[in-house]
Amino acid sequence: AQDIIAMRLASALDVELVRADSRRAAIAGTSLDAEDLAMRCQAAAIRLSADLDVQARGWCEQALQMDPNNVRALVQLAAWHATRVSRVQSADPVSDAAQARALVTRALAVAPDDYAVRCAEAAVLEDEHRLRDSIAAAERCSQLNPSHIGAYKVLAIDHFFLGEPYKTLEYVQRGMRMSPRDPNMPLLLLFKGWAYFQLHQDEEALLWLRQATASAPENPTALAALASLLALTGRDAEAHAAMTRYLDSKEASTRTIAQWSHVPDDNAAFREFGTRFKSGLRMAGMPER
Repeated sequence: AQDIIAMRLASALDVELVRADSRRAAIAGTSLDAEDLAMRCQAAAIRLSADLDVQARGWCEQALQMDPNNVRALVQLAAWHATRVSRVQSADPVSDAAQARALVTRALAVAPDDYAVRCAEAAVLEDEHRLRDSIAAAERCSQLNPSHIGAYKVLAIDHFFLGEPYKTLEYVQRGMRMSPRDPNMPLLLLFKGWAYFQLHQDEEALLWLRQATASAPENPTALAALASLLALTGRDAEAHAAMTRYLDSKEASTRTIAQWSHVPDDNAAFREFGTRFKSGLRMAGMPER
């Protein structure tokens, strides 16, 4: 119990200290150096649940212009490019994966024992279809900083792609228990829903997918998951409404069933899930091509 309390405090402090420093850097008249800009970029990623808008990416890019070895900026940009691929929301997944690899390689050369670098590396390895290596990198991240919820998020994602829903649920529950108010919570809720989707426990999956979309209404992947499962369970009107929200979202880059082609591991369980998921998308009204 003491360990859990300590790790919850550490996780909460990590988030709040980044936010506080980024606010300090934003004070009028303050001269921004590379670390200030990178911290503002990271604070935006926390606020946007690991995503980055154009302004935030600009801060990271400016930081790297000042200091090409700024680890914080390298990690944030690498994670952003890698996440676009894993969420199946990249207009050019090959380019995003390549940029993520280049950025994380630079970060590893500067700080190989930095926990955030290892978590970013795990995300990049997943995009490269190296799930076992990704798991090893995420476990290293967790060893270096046991309070970092990002490690549990990556481990949950990796086991989801491996078609191991019970392991996904295990890591989701660890993350939720460790940091109940963490910015990663919408993604943990999503992968809890995905795990029950894989288990064909559809009503339980709907419960968590509804919570995921409520906590992050602009997350296109959660909206697609919800629309698919609503259709599969006969809730046609809700499914079409969710699909309309998805297709109307400016965050949704993947707009056809054919584009849902990210398969990091070609195992039977994930193939079966993918077939069922796409069937739900089709029933909800997503175009084939």
